[in-house]
Amino acid sequence: MSSRAARLLATSLILAVVATASGGTESVEEFVRRHWRGPLAPQGPAPARFSPLEASLRPESCGTCHPAQYADWRTSWHAAATGPGVMGQLVEMFESDPTSALGCLGCHAPLSEQSPLIRSTGRLAANPAFDPALHREGLPCAGCHVRGVWELVSVSQNGKDQPLAGYRGMKVLTDRHFMFVGQAAKRDTLPLKTETDTLRAYQMSGGAGTYTTSGTTYVEHIEIFVIPSSIGTSFKARCRIEGGLWYHSFTDPNDTTAGPGPYQHFNEVWRRLE
Repeated sequence: MSSRAARLLATSLILAVVATASGGTESVEEFVRRHWRGPLAPQGPAPARFSPLEASLRPESCGTCHPAQYADWRTSWHAAATGPGVMGQLVEMFESDPTSALGCLGCHAPLSEQSPLIRSTGRLAANPAFDPALHREGLPCAGCHVRGVWELVSVSQNGKDQPLAGYRGMKVLTDRHFMFVGQAAKRDTLPLKTETDTLRAYQMSGGAGTYTTSGTTYVEHIEIFVIPSSIGTSFKARCRIEGGLWYHSFTDPNDTTAGPGPYQHFNEVWRRLE
């Protein structure tokens, strides 16, 4: 079987499993509570190989390699989100109403490292990860563009929605590496009477490797994948992030310069979990 046929078969199998599973619903209130959780989870320690510049969450550090983006940020409302007016009010609020002050930071300075206080066992406590300098940076680059965990929320093929129906996909990105896994719903209800039943019950999709970005182009360099022939190859997609959503589109076969097609066009939407 060719690599192209294998990839199409794998995609078809995943979509078939998704289409035959059953899913649940989520109320608007539940979605809002989950989607607007704050502050953003702590970024945690950077990989040991990182230099202090690479490990920094400060916008000017990002600007060392991304000067155009940094210049745009400096003149944006994001950079001004913790201006003198806001900061002056927060000084008093942290004394009189610290809970409301933390609510303000959820939009004006959303990183955990920007908050002097954290909620701990039902009360407010000093934040050991607090960075006073970062606190004054408003909504920094790290609020959208660094390490994160993403959950698949929708897929369309050639413009037609493919219901997830309980299928769950999750993607984890560090500054350099990616990993994703996926599973169908109700695999534990299969009868396990045949080898095919067993394979379906334990089947999971997934892959891992490194990635690079340039503008709206996102390229995964595959090191681990369910299709052996794809290992060592690269997979290109177009992407953009708006708020907490990552819009991810690609073709299959992936290389549209290799031949006349036909090509399948996929659009995925991923929601940031943390």
